[in-house]
Amino acid sequence: MIAAAIALLAGCVAAPAACVDGPAGRVCASTPELAADGAARIERIVTALRATLPGLRDVPLDVWLQPRPQILWFVPLDPTLGAVYNSWTGRIHATEGHRDLDVALAHEVVHALLDGSWSELPATLEEGLCDQMAARIADGGPRLRADRLLRAAAAAGGPPMFLRLETPDGGWSEHALDIRIDVEPGFDLLNTFSRSSHQVHVVLGPRDRAVWYGTAFVAAGRILALHGPQGLRDLCRATRDDDADRAIATLSAAAELSSTPAPWHAAILAELDEETAVDLARLIAPELAQIAHSVVALRSDFHLRSNAVLDSRPSFRVRGADPVVELAALPEFREIFESDTRATP
Repeated sequence: MIAAAIALLAGCVAAPAACVDGPAGRVCASTPELAADGAARIERIVTALRATLPGLRDVPLDVWLQPRPQILWFVPLDPTLGAVYNSWTGRIHATEGHRDLDVALAHEVVHALLDGSWSELPATLEEGLCDQMAARIADGGPRLRADRLLRAAAAAGGPPMFLRLETPDGGWSEHALDIRIDVEPGFDLLNTFSRSSHQVHVVLGPRDRAVWYGTAFVAAGRILALHGPQGLRDLCRATRDDDADRAIATLSAAAELSSTPAPWHAAILAELDEETAVDLARLIAPELAQIAHSVVALRSDFHLRSNAVLDSRPSFRVRGADPVVELAALPEFREIFESDTRATP
């Protein structure tokens, strides 16, 4: 009954005007050019996935590129989602012109192609696998990685992140960032491995749904690093007859993660390369600018120097990681001060 109702509502959504059939399936968009571009993207994504991930179905994909993704009649989705896979219809809906369209499509293609051998993969961990594959094969991967690591760091309380500023006398000061995120009471990192799909449900999920995408990315990445894609699939199969608690214990042990933050901090650091560190700084550029302004404004010569914040050579780092990001080199940081460096960001 539910399936029939969803199929009826999905059938009332008008298809995009132009469609292109390619080796990986059919892509429809508002113009033939956008449809052809989408088909080429899908072909590249599927080719890369089949070379790295076992257990993929050999089926053509059905993809709609829309100004605003809409999977059901009168239910348009938030275009910032990028893309969503409707398992009831087998169709991927994506936002035309989305900045990270490749990443969004790659994530949903993994959902669409996983075969029955992945049926024991927990729903939250599946989101992590989809993100991991997207980050590895698609343009925009470092931005996705940075976003997920920031969410995971907020959930795990670290590793600590710092803003460093030089002082006029040749010294320097370092200031810890307080990254907060709204999480449900009783939040437990180990629930990343839970079989429950509620915590990552796109519509019915809790207010801290975004946090789980961060911890899932880290957990999936850890298992992939230690055991590979085939190893992850085998681990999930091995938990088929286990109760919920035993399955969590098996998967968390395989990831070498626990309910305590320290191993999560180490796993986050293992994901943090130089390009990702830069994108992480870009994500929190307004927060970094606010702290820098507040600190430098206390100096006696602040109002005499229009570029006081930029002259302090602000930099960003994560404790335990090698990359140091020079913030003055980032347009996202500079533009906050270049219009009026004496104004509070």
